[in-house]
Amino acid sequence: MRLRTLDLVFDAELRGDGAMPTFWGTTLRGAFGFSLKNTVCHVSHRQCDRCILRTRCAYPVIFEGIPPDDRTFMRKYPHVPQPFVLSFDYPAPAAVRAGDRFRFGMRLFGPAADVFPFAVYAVLRMEDSGLGRHRTPFRIHTVTDGRRLLYRHGDHGIRTPTIDCIALDARERPASRLRVRFATPTRLRVDGRLTGDMDVAAVFRALLRRFRILTYFYGESEPDHDASAAFAQVDRARVLHCDLAWQDVPRYSSRQQDRMSLGGFVGHMDLELPPGELGQWFAIAERIHIGKATSFGFGRIICEELTHE
Repeated sequence: MRLRTLDLVFDAELRGDGAMPTFWGTTLRGAFGFSLKNTVCHVSHRQCDRCILRTRCAYPVIFEGIPPDDRTFMRKYPHVPQPFVLSFDYPAPAAVRAGDRFRFGMRLFGPAADVFPFAVYAVLRMEDSGLGRHRTPFRIHTVTDGRRLLYRHGDHGIRTPTIDCIALDARERPASRLRVRFATPTRLRVDGRLTGDMDVAAVFRALLRRFRILTYFYGESEPDHDASAAFAQVDRARVLHCDLAWQDVPRYSSRQQDRMSLGGFVGHMDLELPPGELGQWFAIAERIHIGKATSFGFGRIICEELTHE
């Protein structure tokens, strides 16, 4: 199972005062989707499922999660997870001022990486529309792929980025101690219900499902990975310390014209992992996020190796 990825990192500066939510994901995602559609869509009905360009147009490719007609996986769902995630500092200040600098990232998967210039241009078009309920304007100073400059304010073109690939390899990692930090609220379902009562098995099942979904719809065609060895290692993993707390994130849905709350747990788990491939799976989790609502920036994981005392 292989999955191409492209990172876009936007360094920006606010050009006015305003109020922002402490979780920027809902604001950034909504503004990006609106700008991207206005950038590329020129049909009067504005409905992707009726458009003959839906499999090639940048908006549905990045934002709509339209599944192929011949799918054999997730057939009951009208949409599938979108091929991008957002990253940003959380929590962020609720009051912002002109001159404040901020940074956010967007990771594109598979075909979405091929249309990255539209994603960059859509973010640039967000500048004057502004962010938050006060429509606070901002300016993008630079865009990088995390290593090299792709765009600087005033440029008339976008440079070619570096495309990475996520893939499992056959190397066995030694035993380790790992701190898994849930940097943004993480929404996991166990037996069909959202839960904040986590263990290693629940996290790994969510991670495995997420990776299989992304590689099936957006990855390269390869035989499915046999995860039986990893599940055996999960049974031998130990939770050394767990400090998790549930947090709610308010959100206004323009599609449903209603306010709602998306909750998830934040905090960290300290794990003792046996030798094998489990450590590699947690490294993958850092790059793809886990759980529900990942395109809003939920489920961002940061892993840190702990030293043995």
